[in-house]
Amino acid sequence: MTRTFDEAMSSQSLTASRLTRRGVIKGGAALAAAGWAGSRAWSAVGAAPFRQTPQPKAGGTLRLALAHEPDSLDPHYLLTTEAFRIVEQLYSSLVSLDKNMNIVPDVAEEWTISPDAKRYDFKIRKGIMFQNGREVGAADVEYTARRLANGSPYAYIFRDLDQITVPDPSTITFTFKRPAAHFLAAMAPRWTGIVAKEVAEKAGPEGMKTSASGSGPFKLVEWNPQQQIVVARNEHYWESPLPYLDQIIWTPVE
Repeated sequence: MTRTFDEAMSSQSLTASRLTRRGVIKGGAALAAAGWAGSRAWSAVGAAPFRQTPQPKAGGTLRLALAHEPDSLDPHYLLTTEAFRIVEQLYSSLVSLDKNMNIVPDVAEEWTISPDAKRYDFKIRKGIMFQNGREVGAADVEYTARRLANGSPYAYIFRDLDQITVPDPSTITFTFKRPAAHFLAAMAPRWTGIVAKEVAEKAGPEGMKTSASGSGPFKLVEWNPQQQIVVARNEHYWESPLPYLDQIIWTPVE
């Protein structure tokens, strides 16, 4: 089943002023009418509220257009809006943003911050699975952070980092040399998506550009350059029963 624009929009509660990834995975809202807003939120076109229905509808395919072919599906090295839109559905990050732009748990179910903002302790949620079937752990968060800090365009997040410690499989601590008030919010966008070490190292830098094995609500099925990119529902996504869509298909129109 392929949904029309109106059917996709009526499958969830949205306003025209803000559309988040959560909105997409809850009902497949029309991202073709949305633009990247510098975070994990989408700013939708229009002024009046969209139609609302009390319950989302499960199933269906959402078809979207892309202005350009994405430059990469490697969350730590992508730079284009088109790539952001896709990668956001494939990976999870340490924390997330809700529709009101509040920081909320994602892979980390809870955290504490020292009064001087130099130390951040995160507790990793149990039962989150990579799409290769392995559970996400604190060691994956550490590997992701070090990969980001080592030459990524987003290495600035870890400026003044002193050390990372993993005292047990579900706990990770970041310690900074100076107050790092930016750090928690900076870990919410999907360019900090958590990757599995064995997948990243096997694929290599070039392979990571065209593959994906995250823990997000969708999994990569196909990338046929200049034709289409297909992602399908991740049946093991931790925030069940999300996502409601069966798949999303992007088509470059350049």
